[in-house]
Amino acid sequence: MGQNISLIISKSIETEVPKEIPHLVKNGLLIIALENNEFSNFVFEILRSYKTNLNDYIEENNFVQLVNKIKLKSFLGYHESEWGMPVDIVYFAVMNSEIVIESIESLKIEESDDQFIMISDEKIDPRDILEIDLSNIDYYHSYSDFKKIYDEKNNLD
Repeated sequence: MGQNISLIISKSIETEVPKEIPHLVKNGLLIIALENNEFSNFVFEILRSYKTNLNDYIEENNFVQLVNKIKLKSFLGYHESEWGMPVDIVYFAVMNSEIVIESIESLKIEESDDQFIMISDEKIDPRDILEIDLSNIDYYHSYSDFKKIYDEKNNLD
């Protein structure tokens, strides 16, 4: 079975997330599943414009609207899709509503011929910046897989 999942992961477990948004608190992490992958296009937008404030992207990105709504200021954006081999993997860190440019990792960027304003040669692992250990989270195949687990946990089926 392949994987296609986009997650917002944060240590801000006290953040109140509305029930209609699938989320889990597990092993000291708040994990929010996104129905659509916006992260691939989002990192391209950042690298083209070099705007680092998350609010600069509120109009175009549903996940930015979501994190603003729940007042989540620091998190790891994570997307992975693979079908036997990696198709797309995206990581980036947001600290105090500022995107850490040096933390952006994406297979699509490495494959792209686009000329970006600034890509630092010195990368900083976004998991290290936020002190998030992904080995502590369960493996989720897809949004529907995550939502099923969320619904079962909350008796919503």
